[in-house]
Amino acid sequence: MRKLKGKWAGRKRHGMSAAKTGSAAPSPAGAPRPEAAGSAPRKYDRLGLDDSFHDLLGLSVPLIRMPVAPGRSLAIPIEVAARNQHLRARGRHAARDLVACLKATLQSLGAELDAAAEEDAERGDPV
Repeated sequence: MRKLKGKWAGRKRHGMSAAKTGSAAPSPAGAPRPEAAGSAPRKYDRLGLDDSFHDLLGLSVPLIRMPVAPGRSLAIPIEVAARNQHLRARGRHAARDLVACLKATLQSLGAELDAAAEEDAERGDPV
């Protein structure tokens, strides 16, 4: 639980600053939205690896962009973004940890596949 909530989760008060922008989510099958006709589609950082900031009254605050479909509740996405930002401020970066774990797994699988291919080549089996 400590990894998920962070060691400061039990505090009664703490300050946090983040700017959030929302926009309409892309429609199914890439159909153009009426309000976005003629504009280029936006690109979102889905994993959260790139940190972007917004200047607000001379302060640099983290900027979080997320696509939101019309009529959807914003409570849970904002709560998750706030928790993620809280953990980032404490040095726990879940997206970077995930990418590092995936890279290690893919490298180990790649090594196993290379070894199996070498064995097949030694036996003369086609790949």
